[in-house]
Amino acid sequence: MGRKKKTFVGINSRCAGFVAFTLLLMLVLPCLNFATTGSELLSTLTDEERLWLTENPGKITLWFNDSYPPIEFSDDKNGFVGLGADVITLVEQKLGINFNKAKSSDWNEHLAALQSGECAIAPTIIENAERSKYAFFTTSYTSAPVVIIGPQNLGSGLAIKDFAGKKVAVVSGFATEDYLRGFQESSITLVIVKNVSEGLRAVAFGQADAFVENLAVVSYYISHHGINNLKVAGTTDYIFEWRIAVSRKYPLLFSAIQKAIDKITPEELSAVNNKWITLKANGGLSQEAIRSLKVAGTFVALLILCLSVISVILKRSLNEKIASLQQTQQQLSKSEARFRSLFMHAPLPLAELDSQSQKVCINKPFTEVFGYTNDEIACIDDWWSRAYPDPKYREQTKQRWLLAVDKALATNNVIPPHEFTVACKNGKTLEVLIGASIIDDKMLVTLYEVSELKRTQDKLIKSLQCFETLFELTPFPCIISDLSGCYIMANQHFCEMVGKTRKEIIGRPTTSVESSNDFHDSKKLLEEIISSGGVSNREMTVSILGRKHHILFASKLIDWKGQKSILTASVDISERRNAEEALRQNEENLRVTLKSIGDAVIATDTQGKVSRMNPVAQRLTGWKAQEAVGQPLPEVFKIVHANTRMPIESPVSRVLATGEIVGLSKHTILLSRDGKEYMIADSGAPIRSDSGDVIGVVLVFRDVTEEFAVQEQLRQSQKMDAIGQLAGGVAHDFNNMLGGIIGAAELLEQWLKDGPDARKLHKMILDTAERAADLNSKLLSFARRKPVNYMTIDLQHPVTDAIELLSRTIDRRIKIETNFSETQLLINGDYSHLQSAFLNVLINAAQAMPEGGTIFVSTRTVELDACYCRSSAFRINPGTYAELEIRDTGCGIAREALPRIFEPFFTTKPVGKGTGLGLAAVFGIVQQHGGAINVYSEVGTGTSIHLLLPETIEDSQQISSESSTPLRGSETILVVDDEEIMRTNTEAMLKDLGYQVILAEDGLMAVDIFKEKAEEIALVILDMVMPKMNGRECFTAMKAIKSDLRVIISSGFVRDEDLEPMKTAGVRSFIHKPFRSITLSKMVYEALHS
Repeated sequence: MGRKKKTFVGINSRCAGFVAFTLLLMLVLPCLNFATTGSELLSTLTDEERLWLTENPGKITLWFNDSYPPIEFSDDKNGFVGLGADVITLVEQKLGINFNKAKSSDWNEHLAALQSGECAIAPTIIENAERSKYAFFTTSYTSAPVVIIGPQNLGSGLAIKDFAGKKVAVVSGFATEDYLRGFQESSITLVIVKNVSEGLRAVAFGQADAFVENLAVVSYYISHHGINNLKVAGTTDYIFEWRIAVSRKYPLLFSAIQKAIDKITPEELSAVNNKWITLKANGGLSQEAIRSLKVAGTFVALLILCLSVISVILKRSLNEKIASLQQTQQQLSKSEARFRSLFMHAPLPLAELDSQSQKVCINKPFTEVFGYTNDEIACIDDWWSRAYPDPKYREQTKQRWLLAVDKALATNNVIPPHEFTVACKNGKTLEVLIGASIIDDKMLVTLYEVSELKRTQDKLIKSLQCFETLFELTPFPCIISDLSGCYIMANQHFCEMVGKTRKEIIGRPTTSVESSNDFHDSKKLLEEIISSGGVSNREMTVSILGRKHHILFASKLIDWKGQKSILTASVDISERRNAEEALRQNEENLRVTLKSIGDAVIATDTQGKVSRMNPVAQRLTGWKAQEAVGQPLPEVFKIVHANTRMPIESPVSRVLATGEIVGLSKHTILLSRDGKEYMIADSGAPIRSDSGDVIGVVLVFRDVTEEFAVQEQLRQSQKMDAIGQLAGGVAHDFNNMLGGIIGAAELLEQWLKDGPDARKLHKMILDTAERAADLNSKLLSFARRKPVNYMTIDLQHPVTDAIELLSRTIDRRIKIETNFSETQLLINGDYSHLQSAFLNVLINAAQAMPEGGTIFVSTRTVELDACYCRSSAFRINPGTYAELEIRDTGCGIAREALPRIFEPFFTTKPVGKGTGLGLAAVFGIVQQHGGAINVYSEVGTGTSIHLLLPETIEDSQQISSESSTPLRGSETILVVDDEEIMRTNTEAMLKDLGYQVILAEDGLMAVDIFKEKAEEIALVILDMVMPKMNGRECFTAMKAIKSDLRVIISSGFVRDEDLEPMKTAGVRSFIHKPFRSITLSKMVYEALHS
């Protein structure tokens, strides 16, 4: 902003020539005077004007706006630059004086200072009736039209009246605000903004329909800030004519400045205007094409072609901007969620205020400290009345706070902490520091209770006062001597240092003080002081009271009571010498500390070059300290975004620019010199000198790769749990339907004694339903809802069986190599489930090698520690595990597909080649057995899957095989199921087996029937998932009626954790939907006769 650049603005082709001509005319009109030298101007000043300028230099203070380029603004050194600054320079040259200059960030405060006289001169200002009441105005020295800025899709040639009922942005306090407020032809909604930049952003982001301001200023902002989606949509009849305003408190100053303005030549004004304001059509046209616009009809065809290219480029730019805005919106949504979480879990009281609705949102610590709930302070007025019950103090507090808000809005949108006395809900009062940050229409308020801190501060102030008193009593030795070397004055400390009283020193030559023999005795030193005006930072070794001291002194030639004298101040730096040695020791201690610290530390100078780094930083960056020192930080500390892989700006440059602590994104990867990558968390902080100046930056970062991986695994586990819930619910309904199909098919068999074609169709129905049931079984395995028949088995047995099954079907070009543990790997699990899981993995490995290859299968025992278990996505405990590794040499899995391979229905195979449920079922089975899966894959190399299952030493009973002969009976059985098809089929199966059947469609109906026929009913077949009353509640109610109740649980969707309470209460039988008649007959028989 401090660099003096020309301002360019893109204007559509049709009005480029007109606008250029208009602005050029406005810039030339004021330039009508002839050259006049400064001496000629001084001769035209009256005696009163010259006398006033000579006697009142302190009153000639000019205030300039720091953010109104290119007219007036501040550069990097807070200097006054811009068009107005150059005009003021000409005025100063004409008058032969320099004005005092002060920077202003608040235009309304600027005007108030002009009115009071605190500001004597406003260099660039528009004259109106209100301002003329308190200021004189010179003739105009330049002007610019006031235009309407709008988005590219807005029409052209618009006027103010075309914005009736729309929102138009305008800068608060500017002349354009008065102009629009006085515009009566249409109803316009004004959007008041703080500055020109905010007004342009409001239009660019759709917060306002248009922005009204002078062309010169908006041109500068549009070109310098790269706002390419705006254009000049229309003009107004209002033209800014900039003048110099002088407070009416200083009429003689005004008349002198007006005379200086009159003496500025047209050439001088033209040079200033051309330096800061230039119109130029851009958007892809060459200079030859622009010049051709001025030659009528010469290059019309070329112009049309150029405009077509511009249209394509602008359209592409608009599409890119839209995509960028959409991405920004998504990022803002994520940011809002993160902010809300941080807000609610912050360790100190926070409040969020909506400036539009005045509603207040507070966090939990706020309520804990002050006692008020969000309902009690729903809006800001509730807070004022409750926190400040005394009306007088409340009003004072309000005024202080509103003043702080206004100041923040005019500067950096930050309200520094202010101290207030707040009344709590319990009647206590607390001293609280309240600060805030203003973000758009929101205000984040921070409250910090400092009652105890105040008491500590009071004690500290008393201690400081005591210290200051002691310090005043023991000042540095100081003397004043004349040019002949005699003492004029000496302080008490000097007297004590040389061992003499003031009476013995004053008026005597310095040579009489024996203990200071060579301190003032050197004639050469005295001559140097007199000739040069003084010396500083001179060091001497002197003998004082028989002891040698290192003395640092400075002497200056001064005027003391009308005579030339020498002021000398000295300090004994003997202790400083010792301190320097201590400093060297501290430097060594710092080196040892940095070497021992666990985090990586890199320090840089103000140029961003590495000055120091500790061993951890050397390990993570791959640089040795001696190689890194002097290198630019980006060369050593290379960081990219984890998701986009785009380079990230080093925080050091931001720290140097802002002087504040800066942290990096949570998704930052450090690229080590040796090729390794580390996920890191870091922050940069300024290193300040004792004077507060930034002398470097310290960057502290640590490796969070493992921590980030744990979080990613946890998110993956949570996603798989959610999908499992969905899969289980689908499987439940699917099993009910399959139960009806299989049951009906079995009953249909009785009527298909003859007719081979009908029996063939019957078998097709039954086989298809069985395959569907098997598919559904995989869904339940993934969802961990299929009951497990646990027994103690050797892991290597189901693995061997799975290998034998696979070897019969795979391509002979695929080899299987095994390396099994020599000892048994006993686990507690379901044999058939595990065999199915292992077979699924083996099949996937074989299918990944269509051209042949090798499958390596190995088993071993491993020990998992607590650290590994915490980092796993699976809920596993430390201990001994059996590990099965199945590795292939196939095509591998793409990195982007790896996180999804266990999701149901996700497959990388062609349509019809896989269901996407194989690995999903493996995932569910391993989780159900308390194990874990790790997958490693590289495209073109192969895939390795490690299955971990906890080992056991307990034995378990094998389950006997089913009998193939149906078992019959005659008892009465109550069937409870909310699915009609399941009730009908189960009833038909049971009646076919000889049983009496009573049906109930829900739990409530079943309990009512059971109350009447409890003694008659020998067995209840009970569904688990039902409306009104579920299976567990129904069982509990029946159990209360008949304690020896016999029950078979029937469900296609049930969790082991839901069955456990019922098993504890006595339930021993479970039949999984869909079931066949032979399975039902055996289960019923065992339940009745066990």
